[in-house]
Amino acid sequence: TGEDFARLAAEVTTTVPADAQLLVVAGPLAVSANEVAGVSSYLSAGGKVVALLDSPVQLQGTGGDVQPFEDYLAQSWGIQLPADVIIDLAHSAYINNQPQPLIPVSDSYGSSPITSKMQGLATLFPIARSVVISGTAATFPDITYVALVTTDAAAWGETDFNSLSSDSGPSFGDGDMQGPLTIAATAENSKTTARLVVFGNSGFAANRFASTNGGANGQLFLNSVNWAAAEESLINLTPRIPTHAPT
Repeated sequence: TGEDFARLAAEVTTTVPADAQLLVVAGPLAVSANEVAGVSSYLSAGGKVVALLDSPVQLQGTGGDVQPFEDYLAQSWGIQLPADVIIDLAHSAYINNQPQPLIPVSDSYGSSPITSKMQGLATLFPIARSVVISGTAATFPDITYVALVTTDAAAWGETDFNSLSSDSGPSFGDGDMQGPLTIAATAENSKTTARLVVFGNSGFAANRFASTNGGANGQLFLNSVNWAAAEESLINLTPRIPTHAPT
């Protein structure tokens, strides 16, 4: 079936159209309290959202602030986004034959229609942050969660951004998040039928990386969109790519 896509002009309105099948919130960008209120109303009515939220290190010097949206996700959905950036010295992408610890690579996926056909395929996430599922059956009884993409145990969430440009480089220390870390998570509200996919990164879906490793990144994004929009049948139309994680 044909689908229409349109940009929501937040400078004009923060109300998400009631007939919108899906809303994608992609960063790095600032999200105002008024915009969050619009997203909240949309999800409360059973809306579907895919959120690609970058590490605060991406927003340094831009004046951007996604804190209102982060607070909303924590309070209303039980999903937290620590102010960190993922470092992975063991499994990272290579550029010009040099490892890039700020671009973690993963082929570890949770049980979801989004990733059911991606086992053994590696996806990469440039300058990503961790996503923490803090909600439980007691605190959010109507919401079910899946840790969609996770790193290996050697990765950590670096909170000292100044260390990234230091001579010694970053190292695991006090306040950092110990791996394995979640890079993306899904949440579904059984009462409202709302669906939410949260990635701690937007760059993985950009043109530069979407076709990486045989298109695995692009496949992950499209599968996430189709699942969030309750179009699981379209996921089955996406061919499995016989590519494996780099060693």
